[in-house]
Amino acid sequence: MQTPTKRDVMDLHKAVKGIGTNERVLIEILASRTNEEIQAIRNTYYTTFDRSLEEAISSDTSGDFRRLLMILIQGNRDETSIGEYHKAVQKNAEKLLL
Repeated sequence: MQTPTKRDVMDLHKAVKGIGTNERVLIEILASRTNEEIQAIRNTYYTTFDRSLEEAISSDTSGDFRRLLMILIQGNRDETSIGEYHKAVQKNAEKLLL
């Protein structure tokens, strides 16, 4: 059974290998993972394929789309609002259970 990180790595690899790029997969994974998850994906990708995720994606994309993906791969997004969102969800869930 694969870990979520390993599954993401394999999906990203499939998205950029061969002819064509599955842009939907790249966006879905890289835009929805936390900074910590992206770092784990980067490390696992390198150990699995002996190539950085940046190299793999950069060689298969171009232009503004490449720049966007390179920013997402850095895993430097401000995640403070994520914590606030989770607190609000928890609070609403508790209200519903009362």
